[in-house]
Amino acid sequence: VTGFTRLTRGYFGDVGGALSLIRASRGADAIYVASGEMPLLMLARKAGWVRAKVAKWAYAPSPRRVNPWSRRLTLAMPPWTGVDGLLCLTPITEQSCRQSNPRLLARFMDWAADLEMFQPCLPGEVSDYALSVGRNERDFGTLVAASAGLSAPVQLVAPASSLSGMELPSNVLRVGGPESPGDDRGLPYPELVQRMQRARCVVIALHHDPTTGNGYTNLLESLAVGRPVVSTRTGALAIDLEREGV
Repeated sequence: VTGFTRLTRGYFGDVGGALSLIRASRGADAIYVASGEMPLLMLARKAGWVRAKVAKWAYAPSPRRVNPWSRRLTLAMPPWTGVDGLLCLTPITEQSCRQSNPRLLARFMDWAADLEMFQPCLPGEVSDYALSVGRNERDFGTLVAASAGLSAPVQLVAPASSLSGMELPSNVLRVGGPESPGDDRGLPYPELVQRMQRARCVVIALHHDPTTGNGYTNLLESLAVGRPVVSTRTGALAIDLEREGV
């Protein structure tokens, strides 16, 4: 399966995961796809080879057009193909999915954090560094440039590729794995949580897109460990912070 995935350059997404779900779905009433690209599973459902209903997450509004020549099958077919229901991360996503396919069952559902996950790593003293974590759509360029004028330390848990070509000021430190140019590994999750708990604040710097849910995971993690958050406005927030006085 891995060789087939490489041979097709990822066009069919997570082949192994899709085949595993198809095999395991015999006798099941529903399949919940929390993450990952599994177009083979969706096509199997559409063809009737999978009898269990399929529900998956939608993180952003549906594209108005699909690209049949895309290298990824998920971009070459409508996102609701073979899907019985969509759990939408933002109200904008729910509205877009319903407009694109009125017959599709699409519902906005808030995420939540399991606080028990964060209890084993209780914080010690709060340090004076600001922490920024993430990969998708992060605007580290603006954050690094702004940090150059500060005396406070800033820690970045980010792929090395996200900081390519940037000269980090003396008060900015990238942490997580060896400092080799091609290293894209992150920190072990317990260590990441500990760094969040000890940070003075967590900074979520994003390329502004009011329709996506980028940064939502970091936001929930930061609030779960009781850290203040400074964030670019994001479509993941379904509340008006100023109106609610947050």
